[in-house]
Amino acid sequence: MKDTIIFDVDGTLLDTERAQLKALKQVLAQHGQQYSLDDLRVIFGVPGKEALNRLGVKDVDAAYLEWGKAIEAYLDEVALFYGITDVLKALKSKGKKLGIVTSKTRQQLQHEFTPFGINKYFDVMITADDTDRPKPDPAPLRLCIERLGTTVDDVLYIGDSIYDYACARDAKVMFALALWGAHETEGIDTQYVLSEALDILNIV
Repeated sequence: MKDTIIFDVDGTLLDTERAQLKALKQVLAQHGQQYSLDDLRVIFGVPGKEALNRLGVKDVDAAYLEWGKAIEAYLDEVALFYGITDVLKALKSKGKKLGIVTSKTRQQLQHEFTPFGINKYFDVMITADDTDRPKPDPAPLRLCIERLGTTVDDVLYIGDSIYDYACARDAKVMFALALWGAHETEGIDTQYVLSEALDILNIV
Protein backbone atom coordinates (compact mmCIF):
# COMPACT_ATOMS: atom_id res chain seq x y z
CA MET A 1 0.00 0.00 0.00
CA LYS A 2 1.55 3.28 -1.14
CA ASP A 3 1.18 6.38 1.04
CA THR A 4 2.20 8.85 -1.68
CA ILE A 5 0.73 9.17 -5.18
CA ILE A 6 2.46 11.43 -7.71
CA PHE A 7 0.86 12.32 -11.05
CA ASP A 8 1.98 13.48 -14.44
CA VAL A 9 -0.35 16.16 -15.88
CA ASP A 10 -0.81 16.02 -19.68
CA GLY A 11 -2.46 12.76 -20.66
CA THR A 12 -2.91 11.75 -17.03
CA LEU A 13 -4.88 14.43 -15.20
CA LEU A 14 -5.64 16.76 -18.09
CA ASP A 15 -6.78 15.97 -21.63
CA THR A 16 -4.76 18.63 -23.45
CA GLU A 17 -4.16 16.80 -26.72
CA ARG A 18 -6.28 18.88 -29.10
CA ALA A 19 -5.29 22.18 -27.52
CA GLN A 20 -1.60 21.30 -27.57
CA LEU A 21 -1.66 20.07 -31.16
CA LYS A 22 -3.68 23.01 -32.48
CA ALA A 23 -1.28 25.43 -30.82
CA LEU A 24 1.72 23.51 -32.15
CA LYS A 25 0.27 23.46 -35.69
CA GLN A 26 -0.13 27.24 -35.48
CA VAL A 27 3.44 27.81 -34.27
CA LEU A 28 4.95 25.49 -36.87
CA ALA A 29 3.05 27.33 -39.61
CA GLN A 30 4.61 30.57 -38.37
CA HIS A 31 8.00 28.85 -38.79
CA GLY A 32 7.16 27.80 -42.36
CA GLN A 33 6.23 24.19 -41.60
CA GLN A 34 2.81 22.84 -42.52
CA TYR A 35 1.37 19.83 -40.70
CA SER A 36 -2.08 18.39 -40.16
CA LEU A 37 -3.23 17.57 -36.63
CA ASP A 38 -3.04 13.87 -37.48
CA ASP A 39 0.59 14.28 -38.59
CA LEU A 40 1.45 15.83 -35.24
CA ARG A 41 -0.18 13.18 -33.04
CA VAL A 42 2.97 11.06 -33.22
CA ILE A 43 4.82 13.51 -30.99
CA PHE A 44 2.11 13.82 -28.32
CA GLY A 45 3.56 12.69 -25.01
CA VAL A 46 7.08 13.63 -26.09
CA PRO A 47 8.62 16.46 -23.98
CA GLY A 48 8.05 19.77 -25.74
CA LYS A 49 11.55 20.75 -26.77
CA GLU A 50 12.36 17.23 -27.91
CA ALA A 51 9.17 17.24 -30.01
CA LEU A 52 10.24 20.49 -31.69
CA ASN A 53 13.69 19.04 -32.34
CA ARG A 54 12.14 15.98 -33.97
CA LEU A 55 10.06 18.24 -36.18
CA GLY A 56 13.17 20.05 -37.40
CA VAL A 57 12.47 23.43 -35.82
CA LYS A 58 15.63 25.54 -35.93
CA ASP A 59 15.04 27.88 -32.99
CA VAL A 60 13.63 25.43 -30.49
CA ASP A 61 13.73 27.75 -27.47
CA ALA A 62 11.82 30.51 -29.25
CA ALA A 63 9.27 28.08 -30.71
CA TYR A 64 8.74 26.46 -27.32
CA LEU A 65 7.85 29.82 -25.78
CA GLU A 66 5.55 30.59 -28.70
CA TRP A 67 3.85 27.22 -28.30
CA GLY A 68 3.21 27.86 -24.61
CA LYS A 69 1.65 31.22 -25.47
CA ALA A 70 -0.37 29.94 -28.42
CA ILE A 71 -2.17 27.30 -26.35
CA GLU A 72 -3.94 30.05 -24.41
CA ALA A 73 -6.25 30.49 -27.43
CA TYR A 74 -7.37 26.87 -27.13
CA LEU A 75 -7.86 26.48 -23.38
CA ASP A 76 -11.58 25.83 -23.87
CA GLU A 77 -10.55 22.46 -25.34
CA VAL A 78 -8.62 21.40 -22.23
CA ALA A 79 -10.53 19.14 -19.83
CA LEU A 80 -10.04 16.93 -16.82
CA PHE A 81 -10.19 13.23 -17.61
CA TYR A 82 -13.27 11.41 -16.36
CA GLY A 83 -13.16 10.54 -12.66
CA ILE A 84 -10.06 12.57 -11.76
CA THR A 85 -11.72 14.84 -9.19
CA ASP A 86 -13.44 11.91 -7.49
CA VAL A 87 -10.15 10.01 -7.32
CA LEU A 88 -8.28 12.95 -5.81
CA LYS A 89 -11.00 13.47 -3.18
CA ALA A 90 -10.93 9.78 -2.28
CA LEU A 91 -7.15 9.66 -2.03
CA LYS A 92 -7.06 12.68 0.28
CA SER A 93 -9.80 11.16 2.42
CA LYS A 94 -7.52 8.13 2.84
CA GLY A 95 -4.75 10.43 4.07
CA LYS A 96 -2.53 10.03 1.00
CA LYS A 97 0.14 12.57 0.13
CA LEU A 98 -0.33 13.80 -3.44
CA GLY A 99 2.17 15.37 -5.79
CA ILE A 100 2.65 16.43 -9.40
CA VAL A 101 5.70 16.02 -11.61
CA THR A 102 5.18 17.63 -15.00
CA SER A 103 7.20 18.92 -17.93
CA LYS A 104 4.99 22.00 -18.00
CA THR A 105 6.42 25.30 -16.80
CA ARG A 106 4.87 26.85 -13.72
CA GLN A 107 3.20 29.47 -15.91
CA GLN A 108 1.71 26.79 -18.16
CA LEU A 109 0.44 24.93 -15.11
CA GLN A 110 -1.14 28.14 -13.85
CA HIS A 111 -2.94 28.78 -17.16
CA GLU A 112 -3.99 25.25 -18.06
CA PHE A 113 -4.37 23.41 -14.76
CA THR A 114 -5.29 25.88 -12.02
CA PRO A 115 -8.70 26.83 -13.55
CA PHE A 116 -10.01 23.34 -12.74
CA GLY A 117 -9.79 24.02 -9.00
CA ILE A 118 -7.90 20.87 -8.01
CA ASN A 119 -4.60 22.43 -6.89
CA LYS A 120 -5.84 22.13 -3.31
CA TYR A 121 -5.46 18.36 -3.40
CA PHE A 122 -1.71 18.47 -4.09
CA ASP A 123 0.94 18.89 -1.44
CA VAL A 124 3.82 19.48 -3.89
CA MET A 125 3.88 20.41 -7.59
CA ILE A 126 7.17 20.10 -9.49
CA THR A 127 7.35 21.83 -12.89
CA ALA A 128 10.01 22.31 -15.55
CA ASP A 129 11.15 25.43 -13.67
CA ASP A 130 12.18 23.44 -10.61
CA THR A 131 15.04 21.40 -12.07
CA ASP A 132 17.62 21.66 -14.85
CA ARG A 133 17.03 18.03 -15.84
CA PRO A 134 13.52 17.33 -17.12
CA LYS A 135 11.83 13.96 -17.54
CA PRO A 136 12.79 11.30 -18.44
CA ASP A 137 15.62 12.15 -16.04
CA PRO A 138 14.56 11.08 -12.53
CA ALA A 139 15.59 14.43 -10.99
CA PRO A 140 12.08 16.02 -10.96
CA LEU A 141 10.54 12.94 -9.35
CA ARG A 142 13.31 12.72 -6.77
CA LEU A 143 12.80 16.39 -5.93
CA CYS A 144 9.07 15.86 -5.46
CA ILE A 145 9.72 12.90 -3.17
CA GLU A 146 12.16 14.96 -1.14
CA ARG A 147 9.73 17.86 -0.74
CA LEU A 148 6.92 15.49 0.21
CA GLY A 149 9.11 14.08 2.96
CA THR A 150 8.63 10.49 1.88
CA THR A 151 10.76 7.67 0.43
CA VAL A 152 10.82 5.91 -2.95
CA ASP A 153 9.34 2.77 -1.38
CA ASP A 154 6.18 4.66 -0.45
CA VAL A 155 5.56 6.25 -3.86
CA LEU A 156 3.45 5.38 -6.89
CA TYR A 157 3.97 7.56 -9.98
CA ILE A 158 1.13 7.64 -12.52
CA GLY A 159 1.79 8.73 -16.09
CA ASP A 160 0.88 8.04 -19.71
CA SER A 161 4.18 7.85 -21.60
CA ILE A 162 7.51 6.05 -21.92
CA TYR A 163 9.12 9.22 -20.54
CA ASP A 164 7.08 9.01 -17.34
CA TYR A 165 7.91 5.31 -17.05
CA ALA A 166 11.65 5.92 -17.53
CA CYS A 167 11.57 8.70 -14.94
CA ALA A 168 9.92 6.39 -12.39
CA ARG A 169 12.15 3.43 -13.24
CA ASP A 170 15.36 5.40 -12.81
CA ALA A 171 14.08 6.96 -9.58
CA LYS A 172 13.31 3.38 -8.41
CA VAL A 173 9.65 4.25 -7.97
CA MET A 174 6.65 2.03 -8.77
CA PHE A 175 4.87 3.14 -11.95
CA ALA A 176 1.26 2.88 -13.14
CA LEU A 177 0.35 3.47 -16.78
CA ALA A 178 -2.68 5.68 -17.46
CA LEU A 179 -4.13 4.03 -20.55
CA TRP A 180 -6.77 6.75 -20.95
CA GLY A 181 -4.05 9.14 -22.14
CA ALA A 182 -1.39 6.77 -23.47
CA HIS A 183 -0.51 6.73 -27.16
CA GLU A 184 1.74 3.70 -26.97
CA THR A 185 2.69 1.03 -24.46
CA GLU A 186 5.76 -0.48 -26.10
CA GLY A 187 8.77 -0.50 -23.77
CA ILE A 188 6.71 0.12 -20.64
CA ASP A 189 7.14 -2.80 -18.26
CA THR A 190 4.84 -2.34 -15.29
CA GLN A 191 2.37 -4.54 -13.46
CA TYR A 192 -0.04 -1.62 -13.03
CA VAL A 193 -1.97 -0.75 -16.19
CA LEU A 194 -5.04 1.39 -15.53
CA SER A 195 -7.96 1.59 -17.94
CA GLU A 196 -9.63 4.57 -16.26
CA ALA A 197 -8.82 6.97 -13.46
CA LEU A 198 -11.12 5.26 -10.98
CA ASP A 199 -8.92 2.13 -11.25
CA ILE A 200 -6.33 4.01 -9.17
CA LEU A 201 -8.44 3.41 -6.10
CA ASN A 202 -8.17 -0.36 -6.60
CA ILE A 203 -4.37 -0.36 -6.21
CA VAL A 204 -3.87 2.09 -3.37
